[in-house]
Amino acid sequence: MPDRRSRAVLCALALIGCVREETQHKATGNVLFRQGSVEAAIAEYRAAVKADPDDAEAWVLLGNAVFERGDLAEAHDAFTRARRILPEAHGAIGGLAKIAIRRGNHAEAEKHLDELLSLRPTDAQAHRDLGALRLSRGDLAGADAELERALLLVPEDPATLYLRGRVQARRGLHEQALATCDEVARLAPQRPWSEYCRAVAYAQKGALDRALASLESALGRGLSDLDSVRSDAALTPLRADARFAALLERSRTPRPR
Repeated sequence: MPDRRSRAVLCALALIGCVREETQHKATGNVLFRQGSVEAAIAEYRAAVKADPDDAEAWVLLGNAVFERGDLAEAHDAFTRARRILPEAHGAIGGLAKIAIRRGNHAEAEKHLDELLSLRPTDAQAHRDLGALRLSRGDLAGADAELERALLLVPEDPATLYLRGRVQARRGLHEQALATCDEVARLAPQRPWSEYCRAVAYAQKGALDRALASLESALGRGLSDLDSVRSDAALTPLRADARFAALLERSRTPRPR
């Protein structure tokens, strides 16, 4: 539910007739979404698009909320509706890119991100996402260029620095990569990014014991996408080591309570 102050503001505005119905639903939905009440937020956003089917912003908000729930088909429909109303809707273009990334359609994702950056060249997240896509296909120079642009816009973004550390490791810049991993640890000490970054750097350096120790630490901090870890090209040097498979198997097995 919205907090007391948010409800009071919305109610006061509604009483004096300053807020349109769809605006009230969007504002309430935003409060709920920030509080983690995704289903309740979705209900508000659906009420907003029902009140005004030509509100592109409401469709984008609905798309983001149902994407968060994992409903890619409905999210795609919502973002597409937003673009029919407003072809240059930045949130809708970015949303379609997110869906393409989640579905593994990297070519389509790049097309959307290139379009978004042509409209908003200072969108740091779009540069970061494009860098991640180029890294995934082995275009290290292209990835580094996009991540550099992202860091010029937001210098201390840990997610971008994590990706840059991976790129540096893949390019053989092992010490630079480890220094970048240290920076990630400073900025996001509770996340698994810095330890996974170190695992990649040590694996590429050939320091397999240290790579396995860092990978185990990353898994202990909540890294859960084991299939991606298993297939990560940056960890190829570890695959011949029986300890790698054993570590993933232990992480897959639920711990007794």
